[in-house]
Amino acid sequence: MDNKTKNALLWMIIILLVLLNILAVSNQIKKIKELGQTNEVEEAANVIENTTAETEAEQRIKSKSENERVRIYVARFLEKITDEDYKGAYDLLNKEFKSTNFSTIDGFIEFVKKAYPSEDVICSYANFEIIGTSVYVITVTIKTMSQEDYQPIVQTFVVRENAYNDYKISFQLDYSNYVAETEEEEEE
Repeated sequence: MDNKTKNALLWMIIILLVLLNILAVSNQIKKIKELGQTNEVEEAANVIENTTAETEAEQRIKSKSENERVRIYVARFLEKITDEDYKGAYDLLNKEFKSTNFSTIDGFIEFVKKAYPSEDVICSYANFEIIGTSVYVITVTIKTMSQEDYQPIVQTFVVRENAYNDYKISFQLDYSNYVAETEEEEEE
C-alpha cells in the first residue's frame, strides 16, 4: 500500500471512531433526558389513557337509552356507597340537595351507613319518568345479596344528566329508620 492509501484509510478510521463516540454520547444524553422526563412521559401517557377510557365509556353510554343510562348512574352511585367511596358518592349529589340535606360529607356518611346495607346490593328498577329534557325520576328497590332479614329499601332517585356521563343525583329521603335510631342513641 502506498502512503496516500494508508493516510486515507487512517483518516477514515479516525472519522469512524469520532462518529461512534458522538453516537455513544448522544445516546447517553438521550437516556439521561428520558430518565428525567419519565414522570412527564408517564403523566402524558396516563392523560391519553384516561381520555381514551373516558371516550370509550362515553361512547358506551351514548348507545344506551335514557332509562338504561339512568339505571347505570344510580347503580354507580350505590356501588360507591357499598365500596365505601363516600366522597365519590357525595360528589355525585346535586348541589342544592347536598346543601339542604348533607351540608358536610360527615353527615352524608352517617346517613348512608344507617340507611343502606354495607354489602353489595341488587337493584330492581320501576316507574321511570322523564321530566323535561334532562331530568329523570326512577324508583329503585334495593336489596342485599345475602342478608335474609334485611328489609328492602324502595327509594326514588332524581337524576339530572348534564351530558353523557356527567350527572348529578338526589333521592327521596326516608328518615324514619334513621331518625328512630338516632333518637334511641340519644335516650341511652
